[in-house]
Amino acid sequence: MLELFVTLIILGTLCEAVVEWAKDIAPAIEGTKAKVLSLVVGLVLAFGAGQNLFALIGIEFTYPVVGVILSGMVISRGSNYIHDLIKRIGAVQTPAV
Repeated sequence: MLELFVTLIILGTLCEAVVEWAKDIAPAIEGTKAKVLSLVVGLVLAFGAGQNLFALIGIEFTYPVVGVILSGMVISRGSNYIHDLIKRIGAVQTPAV
């Protein structure tokens, strides 16, 4: 499970880096264009790395590609979003003592 989260953080960071790099090269990429670019990069990374966050945490879709697409959407939000998501998942799974 830890390996999954490390992979997601790395892919989220990579997605952020690619989008920021593209925005530096082409300043016209901002707002909606930046969000669309981030989504495309996140989907490419999720499909390229075969990441399905949902299957690994026990959520099975009838069509597994849905899990990969949703994972790409999570990746597209970047490493800060993924880190917050991991903290929330950990808070849900960790029983209070």
